[in-house]
Amino acid sequence: MGGERIDILNPPSPYGNGFAPGGKSKYSGIRLNRVPDTQVLLGQPKDYPTDLVASLSTLLAKHSNVKAAYLALMLDKTENEKPHLIVGIEADGDYENVLREAGTVAADMAPEGEPIDFLRVTRGDIGVGQYMIEEVKPFYERVES
Repeated sequence: MGGERIDILNPPSPYGNGFAPGGKSKYSGIRLNRVPDTQVLLGQPKDYPTDLVASLSTLLAKHSNVKAAYLALMLDKTENEKPHLIVGIEADGDYENVLREAGTVAADMAPEGEPIDFLRVTRGDIGVGQYMIEEVKPFYERVES
């Protein structure tokens, strides 16, 4: 066997994903817009942060401009050897106020020393936003009445 190396995010998890060099996965090597040539691995957390998601859902329901929110686990090997949570928020209008409040909730709920990143998700995004819209079930969705 050729022994091609495959990186696995969350190997024991049913949501674990394997990423082979050369882009065999649709989302391996996703590049973040903020840093050129940054590649990240994305997946779902093994231990889903139910309390965090519930608190964020309660907060987001108070903002009529928020359409949906997504959760993923991201590993950026250039910055950190340990994956961390990233929350994608799809919202119209004033995103900064939503972000500020969500950041406060996340800071109170995050495990000790664990970072949580936030990302504005927009339909038609590429990269992490595209992954969230296409592959992740939203933990919050606004129900139109």
